[in-house]
Amino acid sequence: MKSKVQKVFQISIILVIILLVSAFVKAEKGSENNLISINLRDVELETALIMLANTADKNLICDSSVKGKITVIFNDIPFENALNLITDSFNLDYSYQKQIIYISTREKMAARNQKFVSKSYKFNNLSSELAAEILRNNFEEIKIINLNSEGLIINCKEKNLKELEKIISQIDQPQKQIMIKARIEEISRTKIKELGINPNQLAELKIIKNDSGNIEKLKPGWPETLKALNEKGLSNILANPSLMTLDRKKAKLVIGDQIPVKLERIESDKTVSTISYIEAGIVLEFLPKIINQNQILLEIKPSVNSIGQILADGLPAVNSRSAETTVILEDGETLAIGGLIKKDELKTVKEIPILADLPLLGSLFSAAKNTDIETELIIFITPEIIESEVRMVQNKITESNNNEINKKINSQKEEIKGEKQNKNNREFKTLTEEELKEIIN
Repeated sequence: MKSKVQKVFQISIILVIILLVSAFVKAEKGSENNLISINLRDVELETALIMLANTADKNLICDSSVKGKITVIFNDIPFENALNLITDSFNLDYSYQKQIIYISTREKMAARNQKFVSKSYKFNNLSSELAAEILRNNFEEIKIINLNSEGLIINCKEKNLKELEKIISQIDQPQKQIMIKARIEEISRTKIKELGINPNQLAELKIIKNDSGNIEKLKPGWPETLKALNEKGLSNILANPSLMTLDRKKAKLVIGDQIPVKLERIESDKTVSTISYIEAGIVLEFLPKIINQNQILLEIKPSVNSIGQILADGLPAVNSRSAETTVILEDGETLAIGGLIKKDELKTVKEIPILADLPLLGSLFSAAKNTDIETELIIFITPEIIESEVRMVQNKITESNNNEINKKINSQKEEIKGEKQNKNNREFKTLTEEELKEIIN
């Protein structure tokens, strides 16, 4: 009985030795790729894949469909290349799941990738409609149920779930807001000309130097100029409104009236009347875009509309002064838009009461004068980024940390300064007359 056990044990040892001899494995780790060498002859496919993964220190799982025998000889090739060659030879496929290689037939892998899962998501800072639109634009096979304030129920491929959740975490962020402050000033260009000042040079800042190169005169810019004009009664603030809007959302500010206009058209031999509204006054259209923490890209279109003469068809003419521009402004920086010039004709009649009303002779006791009045609208726009509560807390924490650091630095400076003073006090001290005589002697 013992001899049989010994023979079985000896045969087992021989089989292990044969297996080790038949499979010569060498792994070399290069600077960029892990190169492997393996020599297998007529072994089970599953065994070959496991030995290949073990050689490269990889985690690997094969399902029951991985069958067959294989003979391979690889010398110094990357692990991925060896795995691709073997799987392609047996119509297999693989995928990585949490650093584990899963191997199966291509049909099973395709079915696995087509597996759909459903999950609900609730948004704190984004509307469900906008979130659904963004997700539909980024994923082809996706089904979304909009629950409005309760969020979305999303059905998508399981393999896309991780990427989908990553996008959701990125888009569900607090939206920044922008406060836009506007000031609209009307300047009388006619009165400015009467003072001998060129109104086109109001905004110019000039430094005038004398022969010695010293500054002799400084012409002010817009703030000082407008203050002086207000004091002289040459300008008037028409409006000073403010509005708040979200980042990259259009905003519109109308200062004036909406005048109804009746429009008529003929349809099927019948006259159809509709009411349309004309915006008369000052209209400001904004589209702000925050490009970084301190800069704003601002698209702005100001216009000044007024109702003119009635045309032949009964519709009024609209007199419009408009401009359109796109600028990059610092947070809190002011943009001035000028050149919206309007010319009006003012007729002044001077007459002597009673006598001016006499027939035929009345014109002798009255005089009419036509005066051209020229005004210019200047619009000042100041955008400011409104910090969210989270951002304000972060800034306070950062500011507090900076203050602590500054306190420590100042404390260290005071200590060093004190040490120097003490050292100086030790080096230079007042001596008595007797001590001086003793040192001199």
